[in-house]
Amino acid sequence: MRIIGDVHGHHDRYLRLLDGCDASVQVGDFGFQYHILSNLDSDRHKIVPGNHDNYDIIPHFQHFLSTYGLVRHGGQEFFYVRGANSIDKAQRLIGVSWFEQEELTIGQLFGAVEAFVVARPSLVISHECPAEVIQHVSRRTHWDNVPLSPSKTAKALQAMWERHQPARWLFGHHHRSFRQNIGGTEFICLNELEVLDL
Repeated sequence: MRIIGDVHGHHDRYLRLLDGCDASVQVGDFGFQYHILSNLDSDRHKIVPGNHDNYDIIPHFQHFLSTYGLVRHGGQEFFYVRGANSIDKAQRLIGVSWFEQEELTIGQLFGAVEAFVVARPSLVISHECPAEVIQHVSRRTHWDNVPLSPSKTAKALQAMWERHQPARWLFGHHHRSFRQNIGGTEFICLNELEVLDL
């Protein structure tokens, strides 16, 4: 199974990454246009929604996984959690380039934590990472003047990780290649359109 980093509308490059690929999971921030998905097999190619996705449209595409859960795809079983917080939301247009559903509700996040504890997965794929991991992976540049405080998504992922440490946790969102073992979990952040084959 191929894991693909944030796409941000670079659909031609995304499609090239699918050449010879039997199954894939894209870690979110696919972009806001989804016409290319009409030609892709939704049983083979899945997407964990991020914060830069159109939540008014994605329910119409079976490629997108829902909110959270344990799933088997491409010969791998993994737990997934969608969403993250956009630190640039003030520069975005509501309903066009920013959607209030980008993060799960508090109730959904509590449900995700409970489901995670029951599932005790060895592999996690999410868009964001646990709050503690952000300080390891984040390298602030353009948004240095924006206070870096963990979002409710990052806090919920942190609560999951504190209760169970999976062997591997894959994510995107931070636009950086990063791999480090932290607290017994191998955390891997994929840069934009970076690929990892499992």
